[in-house]
This record gives sequence, C-alpha cells and structure tokens, in this order.
Amino acid sequence: MAQYNAEVLQKFADDLYAKAASITGKSAVLGGLIGALLVAPLFVIDVARSSVPQQREVIFAVPILIGVFAGSSIGERKSFNYKLQAQMTLCQMQIEFNSRRQG
Repeated sequence: MAQYNAEVLQKFADDLYAKAASITGKSAVLGGLIGALLVAPLFVIDVARSSVPQQREVIFAVPILIGVFAGSSIGERKSFNYKLQAQMTLCQMQIEFNSRRQG
C-alpha cells in the first residue's frame, strides 16, 4: 500500500508553478504564429498588395497582434488554473501537516 509522501506533493505543486510560469509566453508566441499563418496566404496570392508599403505591414501586423493578445489571454487562464491546482495541493499538504502536529 502506498504511503503519504509530502515530497511528492511538493514536487507536483512546484511542477505546476513551473508550467504556469511558462505557459503565458508560449501561448502568446503560438497565437502570433497562428495569426501570421492566417494572413500569409494574402501575401502569396497578392490580395493584400497595395501601392503604399505601410498598409501591407499593417495588414500583416494586425492579425499577428490579435493572435498574440488572444494567445496571451488563453495562456493567462491556463496559468491561473495551474496555480489554483498547485495551491489546492499545498493546502491539502498543510492540512495534513497540521493534523499530524495536533494528533
């Protein structure tokens, strides 16, 4: 039968915090890449060509920025969920610690 091991729970909580720390940036980059992939065909088929080069840059930059913003927002929500799960684990550990100390 498995025994209670606080070190396993602490490692689990630490791993969740590590995931939470990196997921927002990764999601933002992925969102930007998706935005770039969505607008890239416009340049391949010359639909987005204009006589003013700055307009092409704006047409290309807007979907990327929207993708970065959306990816960052999604990453923040996922990050919060990881942090919440880590806090619930740490809370359970503290309850166990307090129960053993009193008993």
